[in-house]
Amino acid sequence: VFIVYLTRTATVNVDLILDLNDNSSLTTGTQSDDTTYIGLDDLRTIFVDMDDNSSFTTSGQTRIQSIDGGANGDINLAIDGDAIWTINGDLLVDDDSDDGLFFRLNQNLDGTSNDALVSITGDLLIDKSNNGDETDIRIDRDADLNVTGNFLVNHVGGNYVYVYLNENQDGGDTDGQFTIGGNFTINKTDGDNLYIYANGESDLDIGGDFEINSSNMDGNNDHHEIQMDGNSTLDVDGNFTYILTR
Repeated sequence: VFIVYLTRTATVNVDLILDLNDNSSLTTGTQSDDTTYIGLDDLRTIFVDMDDNSSFTTSGQTRIQSIDGGANGDINLAIDGDAIWTINGDLLVDDDSDDGLFFRLNQNLDGTSNDALVSITGDLLIDKSNNGDETDIRIDRDADLNVTGNFLVNHVGGNYVYVYLNENQDGGDTDGQFTIGGNFTINKTDGDNLYIYANGESDLDIGGDFEINSSNMDGNNDHHEIQMDGNSTLDVDGNFTYILTR
């Protein structure tokens, strides 16, 4: 069991940063019942920042949690360069703050090393349950996000949900991949905006069902869009369901 947990003990702003670079590596747990937990309670920002051929390997459930994030209480997961994050189990991102969640692969690069990989043998579960800001997932250049199980986003409240592949392409590598072995599901309340966007040679490949449920659409600048540009593809092996309700 690997636990990093910080909680507020005074009127102070604290960031939690896990920074791996320059060929560094970190392995937590080796068994299926192990747990890796990174959490903040009533503090500020969680950063998991990987680049320069670094590697992070976890087994069992990996949970990243922000509880009542306070000022600027974002969760930032940035996997850049040729970094590899291997999760032998589920990844649960539990954001109970009222701020943003940013999960970005090769978003911050200049186009030199572009093969970032996040591999999850279980499910990827994202839970924003406190009327927070955006859920923002971006996979750029030659990065891959591979989920063997299901991909599920529960986003309560307004603001946007983005799933972007190669949105920031620079004319070089444009082969970002998002592969899901099971179902792709987004549940969103309070309408607002939801974008699924792909560009270049990128692919969103879903082995199971594709389902979006968006409720409380009030017509005040609500916008939902799926846009596939260039030679990008959306491949759904199961059922395709898109439900919008007022």
